[in-house]
Amino acid sequence: MRSRAEASVAAALLLAAAGCATSPPASPGAAQRREEVGYFAARARDLARVFDLSLHLGPGLGARLSATRRAQIGWLAVGPSEGGARLIEAMDVAVGLHDGEVGAWTVRSIEYGVSPWFYGDEFVRRVASDESSRRIDPSEQRATRLSAQVHLALVGAEVGFDPVALVRFFTGLVGLGADRDRR
Repeated sequence: MRSRAEASVAAALLLAAAGCATSPPASPGAAQRREEVGYFAARARDLARVFDLSLHLGPGLGARLSATRRAQIGWLAVGPSEGGARLIEAMDVAVGLHDGEVGAWTVRSIEYGVSPWFYGDEFVRRVASDESSRRIDPSEQRATRLSAQVHLALVGAEVGFDPVALVRFFTGLVGLGADRDRR
């Protein structure tokens, strides 16, 4: 029941965020085709990694500013609190573009402090998937990014820009960069 509700919310948000565009489902050969990415597809992925933009729907409160993982400030709690039985399972769904990937994720995170004493802990799971939640350090995800996030009550937004990814995009255009997609 829970994953059906998550899938419904995510589908509605994805349709709204992507202008009613849909992507084909992943097939067994998707990993092999990803390795055989052409020049223009690799450059498009490099360009997509330059920007992050996501809309959060669900409980949360706070704000955070980051200039790479070394300079962060803020207090932010996103997603449901732990424990206790609930009649309806609360969740925070993030929809958007993150690290070159368009998708929808359930998120539960807490971040607070001022660098170098900044603490962050986040649990992320792709909506409508069988994978379990991954625990990540959100600071490590922002290695070279400039980003900001604000969440008030039930709506939040996150924007980010990665200047290193922009350099990687331009060097890839002229054939100087290492192609991350061809591993």
